[in-house]
Order: sequence, then structure tokens, then C-alpha cells
Amino acid sequence: MEITPKPAPVLPTRINKYVAWQRSISRREADKLIEAGTIFINSRKAVLGDKVTASDAVEFRYSGKQPKA
Repeated sequence: MEITPKPAPVLPTRINKYVAWQRSISRREADKLIEAGTIFINSRKAVLGDKVTASDAVEFRYSGKQPKA
């Protein structure tokens, strides 16, 4: 039995669906990450209900700070 990856969400889409797809987690787990302030869209902290488009940069910051280059 071959396992196929989930198809990419059609953009624009809600941030929780996008994060869930990117990190292979449930949408509820994605909601927790968003509420914890670890997800950023274009360097702005994401909130539930935000929409993501193809031109957006979505980042996961574990500590809430921008990672060092």
C-alpha cells in the first residue's frame, strides 16, 4: 500500500489549514500553535482566521523571536 501526501491547499486559505498541511499536524494542533504566537505571516504574528496567499511568507518561530541567520 502506497502512502500519498496530502494535496496542497488551494490558496488563499485559512492559516490553520495551511500550517496543518505544512507541518503534517491536525488543524486543532495548528490552532494551538497560532494562539501560542509561534506562527508569523509576513513578520506579523498570525491570528486565527487569517488568510494565506501564495505571496505570503509563513514562518514558525519556536521562541516567538526571529531566528538568527
